[in-house]
Amino acid sequence: MLVWNRSATGRKLIRLEQAAVEPGVAQARSLYLWSLENKQPSEGRLVLIFRIDEASRASEATFAADKALTNGWNRGIEQVLSGPERQEVAQTQLALDVFRAQFRDMVSDGVLREMMYTYREETDAELRAYAEFLESDAGKWFFNTVYKGQQAVVEK
Repeated sequence: MLVWNRSATGRKLIRLEQAAVEPGVAQARSLYLWSLENKQPSEGRLVLIFRIDEASRASEATFAADKALTNGWNRGIEQVLSGPERQEVAQTQLALDVFRAQFRDMVSDGVLREMMYTYREETDAELRAYAEFLESDAGKWFFNTVYKGQQAVVEK
C-alpha cells in the first residue's frame, strides 16, 4: 500500500482525488461533465473507470450510505408517529424497496461520472496501473477494510 501511495502515479491520483472535492470545483465539474455529452471517452477508458469503481467499491459504498440514511430517517420518523401514521411509513419503505434498483443505477452513474471528472488528467496507462493495484491482494485488502469500516459507521 505504501509503495503504491509513494509512487508517482499514486501521488498524482491522491492529488486529483483531493482536488476533486475542494470547495469551488462544482462549476468546473459541471462544465467537464457537460463536455462528455459531445465527446464520449473511449471504450477502453470507460472499462478502466468501471474496473476502478468495482475494485474500490465506490458505487456500492455510496449506495449503502444512501440506503442507511434513508432507513435511519424512516426509523426516526416512526418513533414520533402514531400507529396509522407508522403504517404509512412502512408503505413508503415498500415503495423505496421497489425504487432501490433504479436508484442503485442512478448512484452508480453519478459515481462513474465523478470518477471521469476526478481522473480526467490521468492517462489510460495510469488508470490501468491504478486498476491493477486495486485488484491486487494489497488493494483488495485495503479497500475491503475501508468498506467494512464505512459499513460499520453507516449501519449504526
